[in-house]
Amino acid sequence: MTPHEVRRAADRAEKVTVATEVTRLVTPSSTETRPQAAPVLRARLGAGIRMEQAQLTPGLAAAAAAASMHNPLFYERQRMRASTFNIPRFLHSYAETLDRGLILPRGMLDTVTNLAAQAGRRPELPVLPPVVVGWVVKGGQQLVHQAGPALQRHHS
Repeated sequence: MTPHEVRRAADRAEKVTVATEVTRLVTPSSTETRPQAAPVLRARLGAGIRMEQAQLTPGLAAAAAAASMHNPLFYERQRMRASTFNIPRFLHSYAETLDRGLILPRGMLDTVTNLAAQAGRRPELPVLPPVVVGWVVKGGQQLVHQAGPALQRHHS
């Protein structure tokens, strides 16, 4: 590409919006697909917000961009003309599971709710029951593992 063509392409490209900049749904220009979304967005609220990727439209995939942020180390090294090899440009605070689930941080509940409302969907967020880890408080003094009393009597 000539320098003139590079400048034209850069002018046409949009700024990547991430983190708190993601406040509204924008139809991505990278796809012509406009699937109809179901009226209810099913998600589970546990340690994070889990949604199935099959029910996310391209517009609602912005929730993953909202859980990302620019990596300041990348831009610092780029500014110093140092190598940016193996340094990600974005830091992602979401996880994609092997069974095609998307887990967002629990603090993004308001953002997910707002984005779903903009898409005309009503979020359905059942709260998962807390996980019991097996520790009990005895006499307000110490934590004792429930499997441990037999061992404690044995060592006493």
